[in-house]
Parts: sequence; C-alpha cells; structure tokens
Amino acid sequence: MLPLKSCHLYMDCGLCVTTEHPHGCGWCGDHCSTAADCGDGGAFRTDTCPPRIRTFSPTSGPLVGGTLITIHGDDFGLLFANISVLLGDSVCNIVKWSMQTITCISTRPRGMPESTTPDLERALVVTVDDRNPYEDRQYRIEGRHQSLVTFRYAGVRFESFSPRFGPMAGRTRLTLSGQHLDVGTHRGIKVAGIQCDIYRRVSICGGGLCLGAELNAKIDVPLESIQQTLV
Repeated sequence: MLPLKSCHLYMDCGLCVTTEHPHGCGWCGDHCSTAADCGDGGAFRTDTCPPRIRTFSPTSGPLVGGTLITIHGDDFGLLFANISVLLGDSVCNIVKWSMQTITCISTRPRGMPESTTPDLERALVVTVDDRNPYEDRQYRIEGRHQSLVTFRYAGVRFESFSPRFGPMAGRTRLTLSGQHLDVGTHRGIKVAGIQCDIYRRVSICGGGLCLGAELNAKIDVPLESIQQTLV
C-alpha cells in the first residue's frame, strides 16, 4: 500500500498541480512533491507548469536548414505568440502546434559560413509563457525545457554516382554515394532537372550512404548536374 504522501506518483505536472491531494502536491523542478520534501522553496509551484519535451524527430538535418521537426511533450500552450522553439541560438519556425505537439522548420545555424561542413550538435529548447488558465486547464504554463537529446546539423556531401549511362527509355537504377545523405525528413534527387524516384536506401556504401533511384531519362551528365534535396 502506498502512503498518502506519495506525490511522486504524479508523473505529469498538470496532474500534479491540479490534484486534491491531502498533503498539497506541487511541481518541484522536474517532479511532483510536497513543499516539505521539495527542499528548494523557490522551485515549488502549485499553479504553474513548465513545458516538457519528451521526444522529437528527426534528430538530424542538413546545415542549410529546412528540416521539418516534430516535437512531442506536454504543456506547450495554446497561443502561437506565447511559444518559441530554438535549436541552440537559431530559430525553429513553428508551423503547427497543440498542447502536446509542435511542428517547426529548422533554420541555418547563426554565424555559420557557407563553406562549413563539420557536424554541429544543438540542443532543442521550447519556451512558453502562457499565463492565462482555461476552463479545461486550471494552471498557467511558464518556463523553458531543453532536450536531453541534441539535434545534429550534418555537413551533407555528394561524392559520386553510377552507372554513368543508361538507355533512352529510362528506368535505369542509379546509385548515389556521399556523406550524411540520410539526414532530414524528405529526400529528393534530380538529374538534369528530371525528378528521380528513390526506391531504396542502404546503410553504408563506400564510406557514405547510398541512395538508389530509377530514372525516366538518359543518364549521361556530369556530376554537377545531379541535384539532391535533403530537408
């Protein structure tokens, strides 16, 4: 039998601060507690919850930005003007949000020169300042939360492709190789302006990831004519 004083049973801040527990539960930093057990009086709250990031995906994307990131968690607020998302010190532009989910688009890291290719690790930070309680939420949302997992800005590099030619009728399977071709949410390949259908991704191929594509065009173009889109 669990003691009545077990405020730690409430894993969610919203449940913690709205429960009618006889000992008076409140949120203490990152867990539910009583005022006596919290230790730090300034951190104990009974009417306010911070946002909380549980997971997000994808966890990597190209340096140029444009990656659509979906964040799952709790207490993200209801008003767009009260929510902000950062990857390090760079804005992630919010396109959709709810109390449990935020979708945003990454931007290029600030101060990053165009020629930079090394990977960068950046923490994802959600900040909310929604101080108006609603009928179905009898507490305010205020604070920030930083993800434990970082987002990786990868220096995407395209190195080679094969075969170098194919029939005019098309349907040639082309293999592209390079570094970090698996990052981001969406991937696209064009040869001389013609869109290819990606049919398979394999793990490691010659030190980089390979993408296969079936083309409806003749393949007889220089390396620079192949365009890749990774966002």
